[in-house]
Amino acid sequence: MRKNSKIPIVVVGTGFLGEFHIQQILKIPEFRLVGIFDIDSIRLQEISYKYKVKAFNSLDSALTNADAVSIVVPTPYHHKIAFEALKYDCDIFIEKPISDTVSNAKKIKYMNTNNKCIQVGHIERYNKAYIKLLGYSPCPIFIESHRIASYKKRGTEVSVIHDLMIHDLDIINSFFLIPIKNIYATGVAVITDSIDIANARIEYVNGAVANITASRVSQKQMRKMRLFEKNKYYSMDFISRSLELYSINKSSNKLQSKKYNFENNNPLYNQLSDFAISIKNRKEPKVTIDAAIEALEIANRIEDQIIKSQK
Repeated sequence: MRKNSKIPIVVVGTGFLGEFHIQQILKIPEFRLVGIFDIDSIRLQEISYKYKVKAFNSLDSALTNADAVSIVVPTPYHHKIAFEALKYDCDIFIEKPISDTVSNAKKIKYMNTNNKCIQVGHIERYNKAYIKLLGYSPCPIFIESHRIASYKKRGTEVSVIHDLMIHDLDIINSFFLIPIKNIYATGVAVITDSIDIANARIEYVNGAVANITASRVSQKQMRKMRLFEKNKYYSMDFISRSLELYSINKSSNKLQSKKYNFENNNPLYNQLSDFAISIKNRKEPKVTIDAAIEALEIANRIEDQIIKSQK
């Protein structure tokens, strides 16, 4: 592929989220959507007709015609599609979590012998509130996050830890570049056969603590995170894309605040566009495979601890 030519890409998986990927890729000038593939032939033809894109009749034929692939299938199949994509020398965008097991995630990494670009869809990295917060270089000693959603069948092939909490685990990992000392976790299955509500307390070797709650059985939506450090704290709302900074006024010794509100910046478009730029420039993506594996490892530790406590 020439640097100045459009990147031929296919989308594998045409479900709820896969359709969103198709919509955004069609808008990205660096990409040329050559087609789509799904094992659900009825859905595949429906989406093909709706967006006037080619429907491939096999994964092999889709990958043969592409230099890049967006993998938007259920989590247990992520690694299988990724393995095939690497065999066809494709750059890969893969939705979060990167895989169902750490072992399979690491196999994706080790199979990437041609140094292809692999970006993982931890979309909150593209939220404007988070990007603004990074500009303050926070050094939190305590983090509290709540990610609460109403029940949807989509995503229930994995626990709420891997479906929702993993977003916050990835964000928290971007602040705490230090080893974990202890993890304490509780959770229950309510609607599905896997964990639907979970809370985890993560303690780090420097004494910092993260307290994380996730639920997919609520009547309301909430995606908030607060970060506390000496003499100040930040409150970040991922839904409203707002950031509040509270600090002590040294002259009056009173708490003062500053708030930033951001318009919707279409983070899915931005992360897929970033994927295209990473391919063009052969540079490391914002969410690397190592970062995705680390988030998955912590998610698995949390889930394993909850399951063991219930036996």
